[in-house]
Amino acid sequence: HTLITLGMSAREMAVPAGSESPKFLELLVTLPRGWQLGSEHIGKEEWAWPIRLLNTLARSSSSSQSWIAWGDLIPNGDPPKSYAPSTRQCVAFIVPSLLVPTEFYELNVPGKNIAFFAVVPLYKEEWQLGLKQGTKTLIERMVDRDVNDVVDPRRKNVARWRWW
Repeated sequence: HTLITLGMSAREMAVPAGSESPKFLELLVTLPRGWQLGSEHIGKEEWAWPIRLLNTLARSSSSSQSWIAWGDLIPNGDPPKSYAPSTRQCVAFIVPSLLVPTEFYELNVPGKNIAFFAVVPLYKEEWQLGLKQGTKTLIERMVDRDVNDVVDPRRKNVARWRWW
């Protein structure tokens, strides 16, 4: 299941002058096939948190002082707290999706180009790795560990993974 925000790109984000970040953006989250999306599960945190995360991120980008860009690491509070009791993940990582064709990364419509980025939930240690060693290192670890943008609340923590 791929969930995509709708309407986030209706407003131009407050991207600083000179930045190459897109001004119009929609976000997506990919859930495993067995994820429970029915109305009977919408109030259950273990199933509803990715939807709430998308909504929160979409609303935050509409602020006159805020924008979301590729590579952003957005914690869930300060200090970051888990999105739900069923996961320790607590930070949103904004990246191009590894699961959709590159033709889907951008949509050109009259008057604007809309970019599409995936939201990948991270553990606190992964967030700290990205802050200390850069998002390139974090992405390399994720690729080496076969982590993609499908939400897995209990996936291996790539910050704790050792090469040896």
